[in-house]
Amino acid sequence: MALILLPLYTVLAILNALDGYSTWKVLRPDHFRRERNPLARFVFSKLGLIRGLILAEALWIGSFSLAFFLFWKDAALHSLLAVLLGIGVLAFAGIVVHNFRVYGRIKQREGSSPESPAQQEPQC
Repeated sequence: MALILLPLYTVLAILNALDGYSTWKVLRPDHFRRERNPLARFVFSKLGLIRGLILAEALWIGSFSLAFFLFWKDAALHSLLAVLLGIGVLAFAGIVVHNFRVYGRIKQREGSSPESPAQQEPQC
């Protein structure tokens, strides 16, 4: 079981970084209204996009790193840790895919004819 934990942790860390990057692509320079998470939208509007993303990603990486190292010590918790990391990988994979789809729609819309007032703003 321990052999799967480190790769899951690594994939989750990479997806977390990709979440930050893809969120930056969608929200830059200051399109905070595209963010669905009201807490993240508030943080970005107060701290700015770069500082807000650094804070958010550091909190995410810090929280799952803390759980990883706390659960790693006890072999009886390895199964629970694998499940939690797996759920995290699935959740962040979905978020990253969604963010890049939204970014693709934004780029497509920017490359097409002028925006009509009826078009909806994509949200990340």
